[in-house]
Amino acid sequence: MLVQFSLLLRLLATASVVFMLSDGTEAAPDRNRYREKSSSRLLSPIRKVHKQKNRSTKPNIVVVLTDDQDVLLHSMDVMNKTRHILEEGGATFTNAFVTTPMCCPSRSTILTGLHTHNHEVFTNNEHCGSLSWRRGPETRTFAAYLQRNSYRTGYFGKYLNTYNGTYVPPGWMEWVGLVRNSRFYDYAINRNGNRIKHGNDYYNDYLTDLIANDSVTFFKLSKQVYPTRPVAIVLAMPAPHGPEDAAPQYQHMFSGVMTHRTATWNMAPNPDKHWIFQYTGKMTPQQIAFTDILQQKRLQTLLSVDDAIEKVYNMLKEMDELDNTFILFTSDHGYHAGQFGLVKGKSMPYDMDTRVPFYIRGPNVPAGIVIPNIVLNIDIAPTILDMAGVTIPQDMDGKSVLKLIFNGNGTRGRSNGKKKRHWRDTFLIERGLFRASPPRRKEEVVYNSNYLPKDERMREECSKPEHQSPCQPGQLKECVDDNGKLRMKKCRQPRVKKERKKKKRRRCQCNRSSNSQLSKKEKKSQRQFLREHLSQVDYKPRFLKRTESTEEPIYELPDLPLADGSVRNAVEPDSKCQVYANETIVCSNEVFSSRKAWMTHRQFLSGQIEALQEQIKELKQVREFVKDRKPAKRRGKVCICEEEEEEEDDGSEEEIEGEPRFELVEEEDSEEIEATSDQQPGNKKDPTQNLSELEDNQEYLSRYAEKLQKKFDLTEEELDQKLQKKAKKLKRQRKQELHGSVQGEDDCNIQGLSCFFQHNDHWKTPPLWNLGSFCFCSNSVNNTYWCLRTINSTHNFLYCEFVTGFIEYFDMLEDPNQTKNVIHSVSEEIRRQFHEELMLQRECKGARECNPRPKLSAEERQAYGSNGQKDEKPDPERAWDGWIG
Repeated sequence: MLVQFSLLLRLLATASVVFMLSDGTEAAPDRNRYREKSSSRLLSPIRKVHKQKNRSTKPNIVVVLTDDQDVLLHSMDVMNKTRHILEEGGATFTNAFVTTPMCCPSRSTILTGLHTHNHEVFTNNEHCGSLSWRRGPETRTFAAYLQRNSYRTGYFGKYLNTYNGTYVPPGWMEWVGLVRNSRFYDYAINRNGNRIKHGNDYYNDYLTDLIANDSVTFFKLSKQVYPTRPVAIVLAMPAPHGPEDAAPQYQHMFSGVMTHRTATWNMAPNPDKHWIFQYTGKMTPQQIAFTDILQQKRLQTLLSVDDAIEKVYNMLKEMDELDNTFILFTSDHGYHAGQFGLVKGKSMPYDMDTRVPFYIRGPNVPAGIVIPNIVLNIDIAPTILDMAGVTIPQDMDGKSVLKLIFNGNGTRGRSNGKKKRHWRDTFLIERGLFRASPPRRKEEVVYNSNYLPKDERMREECSKPEHQSPCQPGQLKECVDDNGKLRMKKCRQPRVKKERKKKKRRRCQCNRSSNSQLSKKEKKSQRQFLREHLSQVDYKPRFLKRTESTEEPIYELPDLPLADGSVRNAVEPDSKCQVYANETIVCSNEVFSSRKAWMTHRQFLSGQIEALQEQIKELKQVREFVKDRKPAKRRGKVCICEEEEEEEDDGSEEEIEGEPRFELVEEEDSEEIEATSDQQPGNKKDPTQNLSELEDNQEYLSRYAEKLQKKFDLTEEELDQKLQKKAKKLKRQRKQELHGSVQGEDDCNIQGLSCFFQHNDHWKTPPLWNLGSFCFCSNSVNNTYWCLRTINSTHNFLYCEFVTGFIEYFDMLEDPNQTKNVIHSVSEEIRRQFHEELMLQRECKGARECNPRPKLSAEERQAYGSNGQKDEKPDPERAWDGWIG
């Protein structure tokens, strides 16, 4: 009642478009030219029927967006209500993809209609929710355009992964945004500017149900107060994203489900794929059991989404708004659970992670129609604007998919005399931002035929401005012609001798425990003190000497007992074997004098290795101990007590050897401005307190921001980056305090891979995981790529170039599961064409550049004629002719 009352007050103080978002993407029509000519005709049947009092002339829009929902693992099979409402009652798009299979980049694309390289949200951390996003692309989302065209807009659920809940994004009249990443319980939301904390009570806090209830309430009240205005709402569900907490009534469902065990499940290792797949082996029995429970819990969470869609559908039907409302359902990206040996995750360029469900139901949409054209997440924003009759901005990269359903007059197929327009058959998949070419790994060198020829790569590098010859100031390398061959050469910059500034040093007092001798100055000071304070004439001065410190060190490596009972504090080098500079090993004859002597020495070496491993492990603990207690850096002059002799500048003051000195220490941008009580090793906090104070406590971050502003002159964007880093650090601290140190967790940190430790307490709701902790790696640091995905009547392939230079090519006509990389079978000329097209797509802007016109064969060009119109009459029963919209 309180929620309804507050909404009613807001409505009284301020067209029915309902958005049901499903973490995916939608399609949009042809640009403004199509909009101006076709949009009015497209919606004309709707307006004729609904030109009544108390009805909006524009359609309502509902977008349902799920989080991490797959297609290839058969997640839609359990959503019977959704399939009945949307699949049987609307249009199904069987080739729906996302251009970046990661949460924040894909959601940013859905909101703006821009490719990742245009909105510059490259990963879940790179610019996700940053000031550059807030000042740029966020001001041009489809919601901003709808609000300016009389729509009442509302957003409910997950927004962006790093959304901190301190503001309401522009364009939304009703805002119920989840703070941070997907959760089902124990989360915080920003409700129209007010931060509200939720607990773990199902009836009051379960996020999926809260989204459904609040969106329905907003829609009803909007129609009651403003019946002639259309409404647009987005339902951004957390399911089936982790932690996969299902509603209590569904926690017993799908026991023993095996739908995730596809043809590529546990297919590992894969030496023909990029590096992480070469490294990943088959899953252990423990990991296999985990994927089975994971799939079960994911499907359970989707049943609540199924109920929410039915709830909205029934509400629209009761209010007589169903025939005037578009419902769009999709997801932000796909998912894998055991495919190719990867336990779980996303972000790969393969169909398992890029394919998403995509449905549209609405006015005049034929029931049960199946459309095989490629639709992308860049198409969602243009499609929504096209539904609303709003002009599509020229900078959007996508197109409205409504022209795949309607042809001017809202009918299937092509109307008589109307020219058919071509639809895309190729699109870009990208992940990450290219910074620099990292060194290749040895494992990749074996597959050198997967790389472009060296002369081609060298020509490409030499064409870049930073490698032009001759060298310019600050240039690192130049490209030179060496007897007809191009090669890179380091730029030799002339050395400029800098004049060293004279430093006037002041001396400071330090307590030295390492030197018991007093300086002459100190002895003179003591003599003077004795003369002034003693009345004796014949005194013998005794000088107070410094003594060695008896304080024990914080940490010492333990002594190591040997077989003969003696103790050795450190591992000694092997006296019987020597390793020379040329890596030759020479051992004395004593080692090989008998089998017993050989065994004894071998056991000695094994013991030495174990001792070294123990010392390395302990040294790592010491390093972490020292790292956690890093003192705050100071700006200004700091007294540094050292005994090292420092090189004197010409003309500088002479210093006494061993005397302390002042130096100007420039402080870096510190992240260590914390309360001292938090740094005490024994000052442990309650986990529930950590949850509120460290992760979600904005007061703490506000105090931290104030301290940063006082100490440093930071811009708003720099401050925002510091706060994001601080929030991540606090999250890691909370995780450490909650889980503590688990045996073997240190071994989970593998260089070059993003690895995680799965604990028994990962899930809080049944079915629980109780088979123990394990480590798994879901990604690699060099998993940055750009791909071309093509689907048409003659081709179905995926071509990818990775930042390491590795190349992959999969022909899905021969290998539908993308198991074999057959780049070796592609000719050099075809590879060059792929590369050139990929380079164009990586820099495309706008719908014309980002949706290349399909290349037709000579027969196809003759069939379509010079004006692009096919001579033969289309089959009226077909909704789709070839790859032409």
